[in-house]
Amino acid sequence: MCLYNKDYESKTRFISYYNQYKFIRKGKYKNVLEIGTGNGTLKILLEKIGVKIKTADIDTQLKPDIVLDLNKKIELKERFDCIVLFQTLEHIPYNRVRFVLKELFDYTENIIISVPIQLTYFYLGLKLPLTTMRKEFLFGIEKTWNTRFLSREHEWELGTKGYRKNCFVKELGENGIMVVSEFQEKQNPYHLFLELKRGATK
Repeated sequence: MCLYNKDYESKTRFISYYNQYKFIRKGKYKNVLEIGTGNGTLKILLEKIGVKIKTADIDTQLKPDIVLDLNKKIELKERFDCIVLFQTLEHIPYNRVRFVLKELFDYTENIIISVPIQLTYFYLGLKLPLTTMRKEFLFGIEKTWNTRFLSREHEWELGTKGYRKNCFVKELGENGIMVVSEFQEKQNPYHLFLELKRGATK
């Protein structure tokens, strides 16, 4: 399966690559596992700054370092500073997600994910002339009336009927997974980033 093509490599996807790179660099992680390899762009970026990164995917054609099926019990041979799953979890059943994350916390203290979220939104970007000052504003509401996903490959998408973001975060908390920070790129609000830590189960 080749993921290098003009449709896959969109402007918004490169915005996501930037944010993926930014989150890992901010955390100063040196040993990272990326689950869901995509086309390998993140690995190239991280190796340039000395991050040791391994990839995992169910698709052997993508040549991952680890062949991994998230629909089965996860067993890894080593621990990592951080495990990342960018635009990956929506490809497995929603009810499986919390179990996957709990199993992954046996191999790391830090997990970063990005998941799709559908919004009806208004975006405004302002740049003051003759200055470097730039302000961006995003106003959005979830499409909780919508039952259609933007990708046929997705099992679920936040923001649609039955998949509210606050319910997702609450369910993670009830399963001992804390959201320590969240981020939504104003120029690509479809990707919601969440930094996760292991917490106490309620």
